[in-house]
Amino acid sequence: MRMVFRFFWGELRRRGVFRVCSVYMVAAWGASMGAAELFPAFGLSDSAFRWFVIIAALGVPVSACLAWFFDMTSAGIIKDQGPKSRAVLPAKDNFSETQIISNELPPVVEVNWQDERGRCRKQLSSDFLIGRGVECEISFDDPKVSRRHAKIYYAQGRWWIEDLQSSNGTRVDTKRITKMALPEECDICLSDTSPLVSLRLLFTSGETIVVAVNNQEETAT
Repeated sequence: MRMVFRFFWGELRRRGVFRVCSVYMVAAWGASMGAAELFPAFGLSDSAFRWFVIIAALGVPVSACLAWFFDMTSAGIIKDQGPKSRAVLPAKDNFSETQIISNELPPVVEVNWQDERGRCRKQLSSDFLIGRGVECEISFDDPKVSRRHAKIYYAQGRWWIEDLQSSNGTRVDTKRITKMALPEECDICLSDTSPLVSLRLLFTSGETIVVAVNNQEETAT
């Protein structure tokens, strides 16, 4: 639900609904102030002024709907085409990895591992923890795994993994990290005795964006 709300809020901003409604309300307020002065001068009754204010107020949701469905461009007013796909490629040497993220709903994280229970799989669409504690969505009964070992969360349009100061560290594809953006597929190792955890991002809808992942975002030790 939180991700759906985040997407809806982002669409309101992208389509300029807040901007259009703000401009309309300022204009309607100014027109109402002018009507309050001019209506008596032309002999119009108070009921006419009240109807003017009501009609102006009803224009707020109308302007919001128009801003949602249409976009004003140099070519005129056209129907909104939705988010456009775009590619941001590495411009410098410190950008060496790329990540694909969804333009609409965030991708689902598929988690696969194998332990004494057999092969396990979960699909998670919100932030989750990996560790030994019972509060973790992905938990292992391994003394070398910290109670809250690592956190995987969605922020800034991408999924991230962050080590929570665990005793044995977190390795992503054999590299020990403090924090980094998740690639489309990777393997996570929490200790030399814990199961290998495989992560995969599942894109469910919308176009995709290819973005560069700055290696300076991660800290290797």
